[in-house]
Amino acid sequence: MMRRIAGFVVSLALCMAGWIPAGAEADELPEWGIYVYMCGSDLESVNGSASADLFEMLDAELSEDVTIVVETGGASEWQNEFVDPAYLERYVISASDAACVDQQPLSSMGDPETFAEFLTFCTEQYPAKKQAVILWDHGGGSIEGAAYDELYDYEGLSIAEMKEAFGQAFGNSSQRVPLEMVGFDACLMATIETADMLQGYAGYMVASEEMEPGCGWNYGSFLNRLSEDTSISGNELGELICDSYLDGCKDYGDYEDCTLSVVDVAAAKELVDAYDLMGTEALLGACEDSSYPARFGRGAESAENYGLNTESGGYSGMVDLGDLAVQNQDLIPESYEGVIDALNNCVLYTVSGTYKTNATGISCYYALDGNAEDLESYTEVCASDSFCAYYDYMLTGELEEDLQEYISEILGYEGTFVQPDTISTTGVQKEDLPVTIDEDGYAVLKLDEQTVSGISDICFDLVIYDEDEDILIYLGSDNDMEGDYETGVFRDNFRGVWGCLDGCLCHMEVSYACDDYTFYSIPILLNGEEYCLKVVYDYGDKEYHILGASKGIEDNGMADKNTMQLKPGDKVTTIHYVSSISGDEEPEKMEMDEITVTEDTAFTEEEIGDGQYLMMFCLKDVQCETLYSQAVNITIENGQMSVDEEAI
Repeated sequence: MMRRIAGFVVSLALCMAGWIPAGAEADELPEWGIYVYMCGSDLESVNGSASADLFEMLDAELSEDVTIVVETGGASEWQNEFVDPAYLERYVISASDAACVDQQPLSSMGDPETFAEFLTFCTEQYPAKKQAVILWDHGGGSIEGAAYDELYDYEGLSIAEMKEAFGQAFGNSSQRVPLEMVGFDACLMATIETADMLQGYAGYMVASEEMEPGCGWNYGSFLNRLSEDTSISGNELGELICDSYLDGCKDYGDYEDCTLSVVDVAAAKELVDAYDLMGTEALLGACEDSSYPARFGRGAESAENYGLNTESGGYSGMVDLGDLAVQNQDLIPESYEGVIDALNNCVLYTVSGTYKTNATGISCYYALDGNAEDLESYTEVCASDSFCAYYDYMLTGELEEDLQEYISEILGYEGTFVQPDTISTTGVQKEDLPVTIDEDGYAVLKLDEQTVSGISDICFDLVIYDEDEDILIYLGSDNDMEGDYETGVFRDNFRGVWGCLDGCLCHMEVSYACDDYTFYSIPILLNGEEYCLKVVYDYGDKEYHILGASKGIEDNGMADKNTMQLKPGDKVTTIHYVSSISGDEEPEKMEMDEITVTEDTAFTEEEIGDGQYLMMFCLKDVQCETLYSQAVNITIENGQMSVDEEAI
């Protein structure tokens, strides 16, 4: 029985016999062994992305000094003629051959035992002078990990489980770091927890802070360049991967929000220490100042984040570590410079797209959704005990006795413990948030000091109000306003326009904003499947740019790696959230306009049209509790907008 791999004839008997090359002396070892743990998942079964990368590896002009070992599994179907989804299979690709050399019974690729067995197989049977491991699949950041096996209910490897597998394969007291590099061809994995986990196991880490596009890494390009000079280090290989990745994303048409970085794992220890001091400073600040968490939260909301981090797109909770420090430098004066210096020493190389200008190479967790349920998972992997305690205090408003002892005895805090200010603790009610209309017709919200002390974010929401049809249609939120937390005065800049796809009104949610651009997440159906359209408004050219469509963060924490580019002929259906005026039910999704994509399809700012609208300010605290101001009644008739000075 024979199988063919991209032009190479391969005998299945080799698999069944478990053929491996004979052992070799150290001098005879190849310079590089690249070991790819390829959990195909739905990326392969639906889109064939794993097969595409396998073909890139097979087509590379490899040096005799480069050996690639790939383990395939985790997908219900493979889009090629050689991988059998009924088994875990191991393929060896070299300059002279490509062979399936081992076939194992199925087991979950999200099981640390499976990963450990792969590591052991590669390093014992196909050792090399320099060894690199690449985990290929979806990723989910610090809390969720990577490698989600489609055949086992999308079970994934947490960062703690990865560490367990590395420990099984290499021991915990290795005199020599066994791996020159560990890379993640997966979303959201360039985190401080990932780098900390690799201590003692890898020299360098290559990973992305942001979600990756469907093209993933450019294997053909960097393998060819590695083969031209196999003497390079893991750091230099990481640079090749980064540069080729950016080029590949440009060719794919999805580079504007991409990121990839090379991290010195040994230097990450210094960063972990500095990060922990930052957490200590934040924790002590929260203990003595009830408004500290809200103010720190404003900095976190302003820091560059990764994943969509909206209600419709799901939350990864990953923010750029350097930008988090920059945005909060006034609140962490003692630890700020140490964090920035350690970060600069740790991150050796980065590439990023046009709209990731604040990416510094390593992200960290911040509970942007105020979800205290994630604390248990975060505690298992967090790089900082102080940040664990800080988030616990911030999200629950309580300090257990053991945490109080930790703060008093370990950190030396001698003061009393104040409760963090939130919407609940400050007792603010809707009637406390009256809106006035200024002489130019804009809505103005004035907050007192007590209210401001518990607020971490503010925006305004817009709703279509149709009394005749007894319906409210929620158009989403925007941050187009002037405001100052110091004075507590916020003024909207609503001009009767809203975001539209080919002229059709869309539901918009702000996912991130900085001085140069604002990211929006827009729920849609793309050819009948639920996606979020990623759109950025560029303040430089004053235009919206469509970056693609993503499924965002799944309920299991898995980030969608396969960003889709809109192409002519695609069917896009806008999704809105609606409820009745007379009832009190929760808003439900409703499909609205269907658009056929053309070469000229664009997202633009358009007049919203005649009708009655409600605009209200939305306040959020660190626990993601929200409070709405009184609503402003806006009427547009014959294109002319008027604002009722009496709020509804």
